[in-house]
Amino acid sequence: MDIANTIARCRKAKNLTQDALGALVGVSNQAVSKWENGSTAPDIALVPVLADVLGISLEEFFGVQRNSQPAPVTADNFPEEAFRRLYQSFSELWQLPSLEEEEDFFKRGLRLACVSNKNGCVTQADGFGYIDTSFKTPDGGACFENDYAARAAAKLLQKNARRVLKFEYDFMTARNDYTVGDTGHTAAEISGVTGLSEDEVLDALDTLVALKINSTDGGGTYYIEFGHFPDIFALFHSAILAAGPHTWHRIRDTMVLG
Repeated sequence: MDIANTIARCRKAKNLTQDALGALVGVSNQAVSKWENGSTAPDIALVPVLADVLGISLEEFFGVQRNSQPAPVTADNFPEEAFRRLYQSFSELWQLPSLEEEEDFFKRGLRLACVSNKNGCVTQADGFGYIDTSFKTPDGGACFENDYAARAAAKLLQKNARRVLKFEYDFMTARNDYTVGDTGHTAAEISGVTGLSEDEVLDALDTLVALKINSTDGGGTYYIEFGHFPDIFALFHSAILAAGPHTWHRIRDTMVLG
């Protein structure tokens, strides 16, 4: 039980001075200072008020840990859990507001991202999470000069290819089916939904096959290669995030995006 450190840590997380905390609970700043250096402890009658002001439970205040099993992380709750863990990590390095108090602030578009020299990169926004452990900052700049990447980006500028991608994405999410299985489509099926001619669809599919986003059985049926699809989705989503107003903060070898 380390009440002194708990008070100091939670007070700073709330951006409160010792004077301000003392005023909120009805004691002097000297009393708060003594609590935080361990000289004295708060009166037991003040503890519920103090815990409430600090935004923690009595269990957290006294350092009581329950032996409960953490909730399993699934594909559906991964973005939320990734955001929570990123936020928890960054809050120790960077002054961040309370996750609970600033829920509306996050809904307005707070995003967290980390680019590590050692372990790759991760980005997290509302409903979107992406991790790439192969990316390292020392040689990461080479991606901007990679000819294949440039050609792929140029091909994805084709509107018809993007319309076919949207069709496939809508189909997968509507069925909640992210396996190749029986998700093949013919050019005629795609044409009927997208409004493109069959020749336009075939040209778009040839582009997606060349980028390994789709495959074909040679008999006129095309399949989504889901292993590559998330990377393309992340590319477009990242472009949307990059176009927004962000502030970068550098902490050691880590880039923090908020």
